[in-house]
Amino acid sequence: MFLPENVKKYTNVNVVSLRKYGNKYEIAVQPNKLTDYRNNKISLNEVLLSDNIFINVSKAEICPDDLLIMFHKPKEEIFKEILTYGTEQKATKTRNAELLQIENEIITILQRKILFKEKFLSVFYLKRIISSFSVDTTNPKIQAQEIIKKLVSLGFKKLEMRIQLNDAINFKELFDCRVEENVLFISSDDFPAFRAHCLENDIKFKILESIEVHDEKII
Repeated sequence: MFLPENVKKYTNVNVVSLRKYGNKYEIAVQPNKLTDYRNNKISLNEVLLSDNIFINVSKAEICPDDLLIMFHKPKEEIFKEILTYGTEQKATKTRNAELLQIENEIITILQRKILFKEKFLSVFYLKRIISSFSVDTTNPKIQAQEIIKKLVSLGFKKLEMRIQLNDAINFKELFDCRVEENVLFISSDDFPAFRAHCLENDIKFKILESIEVHDEKII
């Protein structure tokens, strides 16, 4: 199933390492598979790249038996312990791919929620904006929200939804919004909470449209 370790060296792979008994134990794993394994979605064989435990994966230095004996358990159980409690070190290629995916998700969110001078922003323009922020592999929605807050303080505007109200209710006490002639203008971020409030209190409303923009994009 696996190539002999004296033939194959593992470079640019994901590694899970665990420090125990004064030693460091490492195993080579498939990219983007550790979370699935920890959530019981895939088997042990599906996450492993090698059937050996290493003291250094990149140098193909296999862990000697006298260090494995300290676990007092079968080798398969040692694999499971390392995968469960170890720390994953992602390969540069994998990490860069994840960052690119996160960046694209953030850009998609910003395109739907941010205007500048009543115009939507192009992907090119948003990429320039994103480059000034420290994007990481955490939740893209949370990162997008933080970026939006900073952009609003710089003169950008959150996209508003235009909603017709059938009941004369002062929503300003509940949400950051404005009302003109029985039409409510509310941020798209606040709309889910607004809708939930209306459903819970049997308040009738009708979505008219998003606020008009003069051009689709800005470069």
